[in-house]
Amino acid sequence: MSITKVCGKCQNAPPYYDHIHANFWYQSPIDKLISGYKYFNQWENAQTLIGLSTNAFSEISKTGLVIPMPSHPARVRQRGFNAGFELIKLLHKQVKFDYELDSVFRTKYTETQTGKIKSQRSKNVRGAFTVVKQLNNDHVIIFDDVVTTSASVNELSRCLKKSGVKRVTVCAIARTI
Repeated sequence: MSITKVCGKCQNAPPYYDHIHANFWYQSPIDKLISGYKYFNQWENAQTLIGLSTNAFSEISKTGLVIPMPSHPARVRQRGFNAGFELIKLLHKQVKFDYELDSVFRTKYTETQTGKIKSQRSKNVRGAFTVVKQLNNDHVIIFDDVVTTSASVNELSRCLKKSGVKRVTVCAIARTI
């Protein structure tokens, strides 16, 4: 028997995504692995994170088209790589699934979400994403490294559903407590 828990906030203001799954809480040592990968080019951390996430993701990915949480081109230039794209490519070497890297773009450059409360984060990402290619799948899985307040994945889910996607699952390596 499977029990789905829905928090009070989600009951009062349902998100656009249908389900969210995270393999870990965003705490030590996972937070160090993620920040080392994203901000200090510690590629071995990405390998470790994907290795730890493979089993859980293999079941989730069977049911839909996977897309990474898009980064704005300026953020990619600043970092030197697209963190979400690279994680998807590493994961795909371990688990076979359908994915697309160019169907959704972050068209609005936003300030970093770090340090912002949920309402500020929601406002910051409003209108930040554009679906540029019709997704021929009723179920899309957004893959992200960390979900904090879920403002970004919720906004992307809104855009996906507006474009005709019927079900959106969010799959993250970690989620804040």
